[in-house]
Amino acid sequence: SDPTAQLGAAASQRTAVLLRKLLTMSGLEEAEARTGPPTSEAAKVEMLEQENKQRCGIVWLSVLLRRMLRNGAAASCVTEVLEALCRAFVRGVAGLSIFVADCSLKSLCLLYALAPAETRLELMKTLFSCISNRTVVSNMFVGAPDTAGGLDPNRDKDKDKAAGPNSLKITAKERVDLLKDMMFLARELGHPPLFVGLLDQPVGSAWTGEVLREALDLLMPCLPDELQDHLCPKVLRPKLYPYFFHSNGPLRQAVVSLTATYFSVESPQHLASKFPEEWPLIATNLVNTLGSSRVATREASVHASQALFRGKVWPDISFVFEDLWIITIKLMDDMEERIQAIVKPMVRMMRNLILRLCDAKVSTPKDVEAAVKELIPLLLQTCEWYKHAQPVCFEIIREMIKLAHGTPLLSEYVQDLIPPLLVSLSMMEDSKLQYYQFHIEKASAEKGKELEAARVSNSRDSESMKLLRNLVPLITEENAAALAPRTRESLARGVGANTRVGVCDFWIAVCFERPSAVPTGGAVATSMLRSVAGALLDANREVRNAAASCFASLARRNAPQELTRIVSERLLQHDLEFRTDDTQRNAFRVSLARALWEVCRRCDDETLQPELISAIAAKAFGLRWSSDAEVKGGWEPLWSELCPTTSGGVEKHFKVICAELSMAFAENISRAEKVNTAKAVSALAAQLDKQLPRPNWAQDPSMQELQKAVLSSVQSLPTFDGSGILVRSLADIGATMHRRKRNDPPLAGDTSGVEDALGFPLIRGFVSKGSLTDRASAARAYLEVMSATRLWAPLDEAAQLHAAASQKVDELQKEVEAEKREPGESVPKRHRGKGQSPAEEMLSATLDVWATTFQQCRKEVEDEGDLEPPEASELQAFFRESLSEFEAGSLTMRLNIVRLWKHLFAHLAEEKLFSKGAALLGEELCVRLTAALQDASLDARSERLRRPALELAGALAGDAAQREVLARGLAAASSSPSSTLVTLERWIDKVDDATAEQCSEQLATLKSALTVVA
Repeated sequence: SDPTAQLGAAASQRTAVLLRKLLTMSGLEEAEARTGPPTSEAAKVEMLEQENKQRCGIVWLSVLLRRMLRNGAAASCVTEVLEALCRAFVRGVAGLSIFVADCSLKSLCLLYALAPAETRLELMKTLFSCISNRTVVSNMFVGAPDTAGGLDPNRDKDKDKAAGPNSLKITAKERVDLLKDMMFLARELGHPPLFVGLLDQPVGSAWTGEVLREALDLLMPCLPDELQDHLCPKVLRPKLYPYFFHSNGPLRQAVVSLTATYFSVESPQHLASKFPEEWPLIATNLVNTLGSSRVATREASVHASQALFRGKVWPDISFVFEDLWIITIKLMDDMEERIQAIVKPMVRMMRNLILRLCDAKVSTPKDVEAAVKELIPLLLQTCEWYKHAQPVCFEIIREMIKLAHGTPLLSEYVQDLIPPLLVSLSMMEDSKLQYYQFHIEKASAEKGKELEAARVSNSRDSESMKLLRNLVPLITEENAAALAPRTRESLARGVGANTRVGVCDFWIAVCFERPSAVPTGGAVATSMLRSVAGALLDANREVRNAAASCFASLARRNAPQELTRIVSERLLQHDLEFRTDDTQRNAFRVSLARALWEVCRRCDDETLQPELISAIAAKAFGLRWSSDAEVKGGWEPLWSELCPTTSGGVEKHFKVICAELSMAFAENISRAEKVNTAKAVSALAAQLDKQLPRPNWAQDPSMQELQKAVLSSVQSLPTFDGSGILVRSLADIGATMHRRKRNDPPLAGDTSGVEDALGFPLIRGFVSKGSLTDRASAARAYLEVMSATRLWAPLDEAAQLHAAASQKVDELQKEVEAEKREPGESVPKRHRGKGQSPAEEMLSATLDVWATTFQQCRKEVEDEGDLEPPEASELQAFFRESLSEFEAGSLTMRLNIVRLWKHLFAHLAEEKLFSKGAALLGEELCVRLTAALQDASLDARSERLRRPALELAGALAGDAAQREVLARGLAAASSSPSSTLVTLERWIDKVDDATAEQCSEQLATLKSALTVVA
């Protein structure tokens, strides 16, 4: 009522009293003071009556407020109880009565309209506070959740009975959630009155009766039209776009109703098309809401972005695209399941949008160029900053390269595109393969290499590698210079073998297809050559192989002097870094051989300087003798490529070879490596010995340095298995340097100190040190160097060498005999009597030294190497020891001893040193020697032994002085029938027909000797 009208003041007073009475009737204080549900039936009845009164109070309050607004009455009484009314109506909204809730919602709008303008801000704060605190619906008819009932199979039988209370509670909760969503919407947009505008929108209602419409009118808006600009100003219009897609249906409908009422638009498409000047504001606001802290807002914005940005051209979205892309990438890593479920379509939309913007068939060339200029750096930056987005970014980049194939569109971005594509070769590989690789390598190294090769082969056929090949035609000298440092970084520190192989393959393709981009002798060619040289050390075999091919391609793009310098510094001497690791050193050498072979095969003679060829040949010569089959197999073809013949190669490069071998002895600390180098030294000495005319190697400085290096190694190393090869190499190089024939002058002039310089005492000492095999090798080496230099040791020293060897074998045999074995088990033959055993090899070698020393005895001494004629005791000692070894030895041992006897008797006959005949040997030795010859000539095991024995017997029978040895033995056979000896007739008769036919001359000589014996 109007206080100025008649009875107006009284009416206003009555209105205020009625308002307070109804507010009291709504029972707000009682409801808030209630602590729990009633415990008795009487209390329940009383509470039911109170709730009915409260509902009535809220409904009548709604009617009163509407009446006051329609009549335009002063609302001073309302201002005094604004907070209480807000709390009452919010409580009514959260109640179970739908009618009371609708009345409460409408009453909030009426309350806002009645409140003075200066109090509306405080009203909104109170209203939002009440809504925020309203989280639970309290009613005695709503029980606790039936959590245990979920397992009850009979629960569905009571479904209809339970639907009432539960459905009312669910409806009330949804209503409160709607209020909260509206409240957050208003807060997000920074305009709280919008909340009231959303509440006032028309909604479907069952309260359409005439009385209800007259009293409440819950269907139609109640706020006056002049408040529209206040409730939702035009500045909010672009910000409403995302909420057309809100997951809360009633809120979404409220937004649609509000925009239809205030702006005459009913859909997001209509909103964007009707106000095109606001499209940038819509897009900017949408990007901001994509990063909202509220999940529902982000969800709505994701759906909205797919409708707003789809089909746009670059000029329309260029200003906001970077922010849109970054927030999309962040949404891909959102922890909310709701966002994860809907972000994939948005990512696909963004992918398709980018590709359409970069497609010259769809967009204008100008737009495409502008888009590519912005998008390429953006995508590369995203790859660097957001690991989870790398697969998407790489896929988009690959598709962009496909679209730009055949055009110069990406020319200026090549240096930025290639590194991530190289990284993708490893990154896009299934992570499980690395797990399998680890376990397969642990089980089988060979199978691990097969899987490794398969992985690299697969990466070479991958989409990323195909795109890299498509980018090769775009390489220019400028972007190659910018690309080289980044690819060198990937080659040195790439986390995956596929990436490192990809770098090598890429530069191979560049050198082949775009040689102008890598000028010969330029900075790119030089720096990449040095970097690829380092990749030859890679632990991965496939990387090493790819680096070898790449190195060969880049070698042709460098000056010969630069190639020589890099190969010498980075490759030929680099294996010294692995002096303590044979495995890594051999792996490096295998790849190095492949690289150098490619260089030598693919580079012409103008590129390879003679100095480089000599250095490579020297390296190859030594490594041809490696004990590792893979290393040897790699360097043998390289040596053949450089030197068609071994003798020609040695003659041409022997000085560099000597220097290389000398450095190998000096630098390597591996025993196995020194043994391999020693084999190479022996091979070099053998080749140098063949040169004609023969140079004076003793005066050659390179040979002198090599001999000193070998001598120093032998002196510094302790005794180990294989040391005999080192000793042999020392003897071989010394023999080559000082070889001379009898009666020739010494090559070194003064021979004093030559024995020490050549290591004679050292070599002789190794005959009595180390394993049996090494001792045998040392004995042969000692014989070789004495024979070549004609610096023969006295006979007694040779006898001592054999005595020491025989004593060592005796000690080993005693150890075998002392071993425990089963009763009746015979002693095994491990040393003497076992063919080609290390013991017999050693004994044969020492006997050979002794016998050969006898052959240097001359009747007349004419040369420094000639020895005085042997004494009878010295000859007897030799034959006694050799007969002992013959009797205990194997077939091979007997054959060697027979040959030694043959050479020795021939020398004695030639020098007329056996003139005393059998007296030199004595009766016993003559008999034993004859018996040994008979036994050997009749040995049924091998014709290889029978023939030399008969040849020796024939030679003895043919010499007048030596014939007496056989005569003494055959005489003993006639006088002692029980002896193992047989007469000459029986001896000849026992010879088998084949041997008799082959040795007919020797048998004839023996028969003629029969007459002499008779």
